[in-house]
Amino acid sequence: MGTRPMFTWALKKILGTSHEREVKRLRPRVQAINALEPAIQKLSDAELKAKTAEFKQKLDNGASLEDILHEAFAVAREAGWRALKMRHFDVQLIGGMVLHKGSIAEKGPTPSVIEHPRHPYVQLLLGSIPVPDPKQRWQTSVRIPSEDDQLQVGVGCPFYARCSYHMERCRAAMPPRYEVNGDGHQCACYLCDQAEKGGASHTNGGH
Repeated sequence: MGTRPMFTWALKKILGTSHEREVKRLRPRVQAINALEPAIQKLSDAELKAKTAEFKQKLDNGASLEDILHEAFAVAREAGWRALKMRHFDVQLIGGMVLHKGSIAEKGPTPSVIEHPRHPYVQLLLGSIPVPDPKQRWQTSVRIPSEDDQLQVGVGCPFYARCSYHMERCRAAMPPRYEVNGDGHQCACYLCDQAEKGGASHTNGGH
């Protein structure tokens, strides 16, 4: 093992990948939500339902979404259990917090997103769904992240290390969500910006 690979290996062991660091950062919040669970479980159905009005009142009085996040997630988890007999796992709480932070690759009307996905990672996910005719799958690819990619500071696109179409600015800054179809369909990818400006795009042709 050369000097540089040894150095990056040691750094990764100490610091972890950007994904691992993000999960580690959110774990205390998951623990805070879990700590509220016994108290929330003791609430009657009426008291649990009243939490919605209580949260709205807190927000009207100047509280932020971050201020009520732990209790709101604990209430949502309990409501899901009572209504559906399904309890959110810790990893689902982490996913919810990531979405709350705005880390959404693509959103819009379901037919538009499913039939015409624009984000490379969304195409990859949809392409992994089994279909009778493999030719109908989205023709996209995923790259194996290098050690340098995995050590990147998490300021840019979270899909940078796994995207075959990444550019240098993808590493530097999180792309905004671009309007792509005029119907509310938005895509958080710089390639969507290029496509809207008439530049070359991976979304042309065989997709």
